[in-house]
Amino acid sequence: MNETASAEVKRPRKGRYALAAAVAVVAVGGVAAAGIANADTTPTPTNPYIVGPPGTSLNAGQTTTIQVAGKTFAGTAVPSNATAALVKITSVNPSSAGSLTVYTTGTRPTGGATVSYRRGQNATGTANVQLDNRGRLSVYSSARTRFTLQLQSFTTPTTTPPVPTCTATISTIDPSTKTLAAVGGSIRAGATDFGSVTLPAGTYDARVIGGFTGFNNNDTWLPQGVFLTGTMTVVKGATINADFTNNVTAGGVMIPKSDSATLTQDPTLAISTFLILDAPTEVHIKLFAYASNSGTAGSGQVKANVQSAQFRKLC
Repeated sequence: MNETASAEVKRPRKGRYALAAAVAVVAVGGVAAAGIANADTTPTPTNPYIVGPPGTSLNAGQTTTIQVAGKTFAGTAVPSNATAALVKITSVNPSSAGSLTVYTTGTRPTGGATVSYRRGQNATGTANVQLDNRGRLSVYSSARTRFTLQLQSFTTPTTTPPVPTCTATISTIDPSTKTLAAVGGSIRAGATDFGSVTLPAGTYDARVIGGFTGFNNNDTWLPQGVFLTGTMTVVKGATINADFTNNVTAGGVMIPKSDSATLTQDPTLAISTFLILDAPTEVHIKLFAYASNSGTAGSGQVKANVQSAQFRKLC
């Protein structure tokens, strides 16, 4: 759809302003703008006219101010926060030799002209110009001529995505005391589960304290010369792998031959480790006891507990 762009033409000789209208049309072939630090440049493949044929007329020494940011030209919307524009300006049937200069509104033209022309010559030049704080640019002509202006690209401030935040949460497993169902055999099959917590993917500082609180009854059931030893393990998953690659164990404490009701000090085990989880994982704590004669004496007799289990997510 064709659109009309307007430009305010300053006529300093007469001290007044005139409104020049232009019909927008579509051209083909985009030109990428030069990069600007900390900014995103968006090419306009159709190169829409900001000022289209037959062009806006300027007398010698006159300037026109053109709004670019926040406008739509032939279907191309320029964001209101645009900070710069790459434009192609063309003189149209100038009455004498001269030049056109595109520059930031509110400043003075500096450097060379954007394009120079001879009488009757339609000459083209390109300018990458900063827009003023209202999104405008200005065009100055040294001789009487018409001109057209096409938008090649526009620049907007770079939008930096927010840095993902990590919350250093602490997950726990409730303290508990249990009687070990089994003694001896394989820790993979015989360990008693003391609870679990599902942790999201991430790295965790794991701190677990537990121990063995003696026997439910006296040790008359324990063969002469046989003693029990206990271990505690943190497992990534519900079961321990056959190659023991998913658990961390602390163990080797002697379980005292004392009634749990009269035991004054329990042998404590502590695990301090880092858990790296690639996916949400159910983490378990298990305790296990085994007899020095590799037997099963003590099954259903040994008491143990988990006093504290904390998993702190690291950021």
